[in-house]
Amino acid sequence: MATTKKTVKKATASTKSKVEEIVEDVREDATDIANDVVETLNDNLASAQSIAKKVWFAGLGVVGRSSDELQTRYSQASDEFQARIKQTKADREQFVKDLVSRGEKVQSEAEVMLQEGRSTIEEQIEVARTRVTSIVDIPARLQDVSEKFESLSKSLKKTA
Repeated sequence: MATTKKTVKKATASTKSKVEEIVEDVREDATDIANDVVETLNDNLASAQSIAKKVWFAGLGVVGRSSDELQTRYSQASDEFQARIKQTKADREQFVKDLVSRGEKVQSEAEVMLQEGRSTIEEQIEVARTRVTSIVDIPARLQDVSEKFESLSKSLKKTA
């Protein structure tokens, strides 16, 4: 029994030693696995951070391009608007010149018509004046004729 106890003790000690070795191997393997998992997680995290940065920068790039495009279109619209303002101003000035020219022409035509009308009226007044003068002179003429008639009558009476 004593040998059995010794054998059991030896076996127990040997088993303990083997268990400790196995536990140590398992710990080392678990540590290696844990380290591998942590390393993989760190790699995945770094990759995710890199992708997130790229997405962020892509978003900033979109904003930058949009801003540039808006600035370009705003400049083009502003230039076009300024050109239209200049054209409108030139059109307005030409329109005013045309109106002034037309007004001067109408005034000139009106002056000619007024002068012609004035001449016509003056001629008509002269004709009317001549008629009136001849009407006014009738009594004087009648007086002259009457005096001549009386003179002839007296001359005839003397000769008769």
